[in-house]
Amino acid sequence: MIEFRNVSKVYDTGTEAVHNANFTINKGDFAFLVGSSGSGKSTLIKILSGLFREYEGEIYIGGRSIRDISTKSLYKMFSVVFQDINLLAYTVGENITGSSGKSDEKKVWSALERAGVKEKISHTEKGLNQLVHKYMDEKGLEFSGGESQKLAIARALYKDAPFYILDEPTASLDALAEKEIYEKFEKITDNRTTVFISHRLANVTGADNIYVLESGNVAECGTHEELLDRHGVYEKLWNAQQELESFGKETA
Repeated sequence: MIEFRNVSKVYDTGTEAVHNANFTINKGDFAFLVGSSGSGKSTLIKILSGLFREYEGEIYIGGRSIRDISTKSLYKMFSVVFQDINLLAYTVGENITGSSGKSDEKKVWSALERAGVKEKISHTEKGLNQLVHKYMDEKGLEFSGGESQKLAIARALYKDAPFYILDEPTASLDALAEKEIYEKFEKITDNRTTVFISHRLANVTGADNIYVLESGNVAECGTHEELLDRHGVYEKLWNAQQELESFGKETA
């Protein structure tokens, strides 16, 4: 279980990104953080995963404060996928494992398959040993934005950490590919605690819990149906997105 207790974060510019956040993510939950831009979603998960070590309040994992966990140990606890993906000019295998040493090739291929990008790599001459980017090798593989995000998901799956955090992991995918990732991700993570950040609320309807952030704080928490029944912040966000989608279909 992950517990946030009175967590606040102020940047050097004086901007308060998170304000007195209090909420709990249960073990094994398939959860979502949602909210308008600047509501503190990414800041919270960067604190949780150890990227930000300066903040107020406490975060507990299994009853232990993360302040008492070394940064190295904290990194090992989380498989994280951020929206901005950087593929290195190494082999495909090294991009997935993060190492040039001996790796479990069967596990790498499994991660690529579950992320939906195995086919492209399996058709190359060198497979996992194929270099990424043509500026290192004229036969190097280039990946689209969506394919790069799938590789990042494969990297997270290969790491196989106790917790998964995914910050807008499908932003570069088309609607069908995005829907596929969300529908099967709960299964491919083996019911481990998984936290998504998503701006498209159509993807969050099956979540165990949805945490709605507003002005750096958790304003509401519950399932999709529970939050709609409360007629609060989430309902306003949901209705606004539904209107935009309807408008897009009418003008297409």
